[in-house]
Amino acid sequence: MSNPNPYQGRLGRARARKPGNLVDAQRVLWRAIRVAEQLMDEADRREHREPATAQEPDEVRAQRRAEREIQIKCIHAITQATASYARLLEIGEQEQRLTAVEAQLAALGARR
Repeated sequence: MSNPNPYQGRLGRARARKPGNLVDAQRVLWRAIRVAEQLMDEADRREHREPATAQEPDEVRAQRRAEREIQIKCIHAITQATASYARLLEIGEQEQRLTAVEAQLAALGARR
């Protein structure tokens, strides 16, 4: 027999899973930012160590082009991840403030 209220069934399954944690998300996102930074720095160091010449073979030019693409992708990843990280910090801050306000309202309601 089908569930007469599938919404409640989906809610139950969603609640059964471990809820997300802002602190864990921040940690993972920060680690991703650091990895992207390291990749970008490594590509930058290789480029400075071996400056381009006009007589480079095609495969060397292709390698340099690939490294520049990696740098661009890393910059994009860092930008996106940093924006997400900032939003997570903001949400965490708002959650703390909301909890404090709710506690104050509960204390006021208990006095009445």
